[in-house]
Amino acid sequence: ERAVYILAPIYDGFGGAALLISMILGVKIVLSQYFKAETASQLMLKHQVEVRVLVPIMLQRLLQQDLKNFQYNKVILSGGAALNPTLVKQTSNLLPNQLANLYGTSEAGFCIMATGEGLQQFPTTIGKKIKGVDIKILDENKKELPTKKVGMLCVKSSWTMTNKSDQWIETGDLAYMEEDGYCFLCGRIDDLVISGGVNVYPVELEHILLQHEAIFQAAVI
Repeated sequence: ERAVYILAPIYDGFGGAALLISMILGVKIVLSQYFKAETASQLMLKHQVEVRVLVPIMLQRLLQQDLKNFQYNKVILSGGAALNPTLVKQTSNLLPNQLANLYGTSEAGFCIMATGEGLQQFPTTIGKKIKGVDIKILDENKKELPTKKVGMLCVKSSWTMTNKSDQWIETGDLAYMEEDGYCFLCGRIDDLVISGGVNVYPVELEHILLQHEAIFQAAVI
């Protein structure tokens, strides 16, 4: 029997959606009341978990446990927070092509997905839009920007909470698109710092700090 371990909180949209999808698929669902990396790692092996749904900090702590507990794993679905490129590279080295990143909002649901292949090529990407979703990048005047230009990420799909398939949702996230369709986040609009006339994005500084082996977590505000 296939097993899915939902480590992400099920009161959150990400964990709740994973629970509902798992129920529809009829797979075995593994849940924990509290997250403890050692216990979670042991449960992965005990229930022969093939898919685990988690947030990045959980993955970071699980990789510090015995990797033999990942022996049945096929997919790691990360969401709910940004993946830092150092963690992506570490996971790709230890568990090749297993990590996937999901991006979405409460209003629009899942919109963008990065597969293992995409993350290996671009560790900082949130991926490409999924089928049925349209995305665009707008400037401060709500005009659409070309590729490689940073602006507000807007999404549209037929399953948004607005019940209007033609209505765009402003995510409040700063992002840019590459020509091949990959999307990259630069942080929240209200996080942008202008220093000496140059746009500085805290998330980019966090990514640089996290590349240092002595730094486990970082937050730039």
